[in-house]
Amino acid sequence: MTTIKLNYFPLRCRAETARLVLHAAKRDFEDKIVQFADWPALKPNTPFGSLPYLEVGDEVFGQSMAIASYLAREVGMYGSSNLDALKIEQLQQLREDLIPSEVDAWKEADETKKTELRKKLYETIYPRFVGHFERLIKENQARTKSEFTVGDKLSLADFIIFDGTETLNQQNPAFLDGYPAVKAVRAMVAKVDGVKQYLEKRPFMAVCARKSCQHYYVIKLVDVVAVVVIVVVVVVVLIILVMKVVVVVVVVVKIVVVVVVVVVVVVVVVVVVVVVIVVVVIAVVVLAVVAVAAAVVVVALVAFNKEEGRRPSTISEKKKQLKKIISKMPLFIRYKTLNI
Repeated sequence: MTTIKLNYFPLRCRAETARLVLHAAKRDFEDKIVQFADWPALKPNTPFGSLPYLEVGDEVFGQSMAIASYLAREVGMYGSSNLDALKIEQLQQLREDLIPSEVDAWKEADETKKTELRKKLYETIYPRFVGHFERLIKENQARTKSEFTVGDKLSLADFIIFDGTETLNQQNPAFLDGYPAVKAVRAMVAKVDGVKQYLEKRPFMAVCARKSCQHYYVIKLVDVVAVVVIVVVVVVVLIILVMKVVVVVVVVVKIVVVVVVVVVVVVVVVVVVVVVIVVVVIAVVVLAVVAVAAAVVVVALVAFNKEEGRRPSTISEKKKQLKKIISKMPLFIRYKTLNI
């Protein structure tokens, strides 16, 4: 079987009908998503400098409607006759005429003009185009007694109705309440085996809002859970890091406190030791002076007694003798002795 690769941006836009056909047919294919950042380098290598393009084996083809039509023919979803094919193609081109009006409304940056364009879209454009869709579906269903848009079996036309009104359904689903046939076809397509599974896991829902198609992502529950898990993990890691930093700071503070206490204790001990040494030195000096004075007095007395050859007999004589001794002492010793 020939390999098929469909290349397009991460949008619905101009590739979605081809995707829906392939999923409905359960045809194996590679849905190659081209990221916007990669597009400038890829553009020169595309058939017409645009997306989507389809790779069939070793051949490459462009133009979204041609791609969708080819795939629908390949899987038997292009009606049962040339007349059915004509009806499919007129519907395909009708839908293509709607896209520029949607683009103009969503690409407008000025809010006032944007409001005016959206008002025109809902009051004039959508009623006209969706009204045509409704009429064509009802005409076919009345003629074939089926639930389909063209003929009596599932075809590309049903996928065109589905994706052609998907933007409207996203932005204002209540609008389609006035078009029951369109809503019925949408509900039928959404239940098609293969399509149902694809829609359930489809990671994006895009609308054309700029020339390059601005897209609006529908975040699935699994994506929300993943984001929450990532946020929780980041918060936990940050808390752990903060706690570790706090522990390090506490340890550093403790070390600083211990060092300061040790330094203070050492300084106090040194000061005490110095004071004690100074006091001891002063005491020793005083005692030495006193001892010298006493020794001088004793020596003087002994010398005097030898000189006089007798001991004083009365107190008056003793005083006279003491004064005489003191008068012979050096001035410093004399001063200390009198203070004593």
